[in-house]
Amino acid sequence: MSLRTDMRIVFVGDKNVGKSTLINSIISDSFQERVMHVVPEVTIPPEVTLDKVATHIIDTAADTPQHKANLELEIKRASVIVLLYAIDQLSSVVNVRSHWLPYIRELRQNVDSQNYNVVPPIILVGSKADSRGFESYPVQHEDQIDEMVNQIMLDNKEMETWVECSAKQSQNVQEVFFYAQKAVMYPQGVIYDVKAKSLTPQCKEALGRIFMLCDLDGDEVLSDDELNEFQQRCFHVMLQEDELNDIKSVVQASTESGVRNNGLTKEGFIYLHLLFVMKGRLETAWTVLRQYGYDDSLHLSSSFLAPPLPHGAPAHGNTTELSDKGLAYFRTLFNRFDKDEDKALNKDEMTRLFQTTPGIPWDKGLFPSFAITTTATGNALTQHGFLALWQLTTLLDYNTTLRYLAFLGYGGEDAPAAIKVTRGRKQDQKERSISRNVFQCFVFGTRTHTTRLPGIVATYYLTRLQYYLTLPCLFGLRWRGCPCGHQGHERKEAGSEGKEHIKERIPVLCFWYARVW
Repeated sequence: MSLRTDMRIVFVGDKNVGKSTLINSIISDSFQERVMHVVPEVTIPPEVTLDKVATHIIDTAADTPQHKANLELEIKRASVIVLLYAIDQLSSVVNVRSHWLPYIRELRQNVDSQNYNVVPPIILVGSKADSRGFESYPVQHEDQIDEMVNQIMLDNKEMETWVECSAKQSQNVQEVFFYAQKAVMYPQGVIYDVKAKSLTPQCKEALGRIFMLCDLDGDEVLSDDELNEFQQRCFHVMLQEDELNDIKSVVQASTESGVRNNGLTKEGFIYLHLLFVMKGRLETAWTVLRQYGYDDSLHLSSSFLAPPLPHGAPAHGNTTELSDKGLAYFRTLFNRFDKDEDKALNKDEMTRLFQTTPGIPWDKGLFPSFAITTTATGNALTQHGFLALWQLTTLLDYNTTLRYLAFLGYGGEDAPAAIKVTRGRKQDQKERSISRNVFQCFVFGTRTHTTRLPGIVATYYLTRLQYYLTLPCLFGLRWRGCPCGHQGHERKEAGSEGKEHIKERIPVLCFWYARVW
């Protein structure tokens, strides 16, 4: 489902190409000889539009300074542009290429410099199709106009669709509106290169990531069960055996590497979506992409990477940790990638586990220095160490855990259920009970003795306590720098801020000393 709640369809083109007449015919479903010079903005409620999105239809002109200023503003705000030319006016076709397309790009170039689709999708409409029956129709220019239109469609990736219409004869009038809506909800230019007749590199990369998430057994082939799980997630239906065989037959007939061991390969998976797009089923490809968190620019959306927690951000003094669901998910993830079943993840297994993410989140300091590993398997990460690192990450920055859940395929609306917000320490004291399973402990003492602490704690407490003990900060007579980002300060400079942090967030203080000085 698209995150869009409304769209703006802006009609532009030369004077007298029929913009106002076409808009009037769309909203009234009838033709009128005389219409307003510029039709006021029309708003169509979401209940009667494609995908339940409020739609605004905007007419434009450029014959006065006020109209021109409004034209420029609306082009900048447009979700889709309907660019009209009249099929009996050669100059209006010439101006599409020489004036309107450069003009639209110039206005849009600073609208959103980080948006892949800077220029909105454009529907090219040839109006006054009924004029072909008149003596005044320039038959001598017909081939030239058709050739120019075809070249415009090939040379400009923003061009979604080309259609001829006649408001007078009610020919393709509602189709213009339908194509405009469809171009916004399921944009073609972002996922398909018309000139190359192939999916865009960004689309292939996104589908490749989705394939890896669906390949649950890691054999680089989607089995029938894995395909049906994908189908259920995206379309809420299951495929029958003959339907699955038909899909594989179609793919195998077109690409030899698309099917292997009676399963769909990554190449076959991507090719299947290319077939959908080439057959005009853009909504199928976009349903898949959006189900896995992609926005209209083929980036993972912010709402997918950082969904809000059910009761909002944790209050001051509260802490965050993995819930039972979160722990269960990470246990399942660990077991899924522990291919040699030695109850530890080696370097290759860790690389495969994080292949759909920006990388291992603990590379900078925390891993493997602050993790439980086993030397018997070459410093591989044990399951307890794996879960402890995720608990530490969730305690220090739960948003990082949410982002990685999304990267790993557990994002969106389900992700917040993996995070538990515990009561504040004061409330725990009032209730005379403990609501948390993860404790942050500050250990202090002389530098000589505290430097030995990580190895001692890792080999004793983390393997014996039912709670997860995190080690983000160690400090002696001087506050020491640490992996979680706290900077080193003189003890006397810690001040009230450091004390308040300890008081509210740290339930355990430990003084580490030697019995013999």
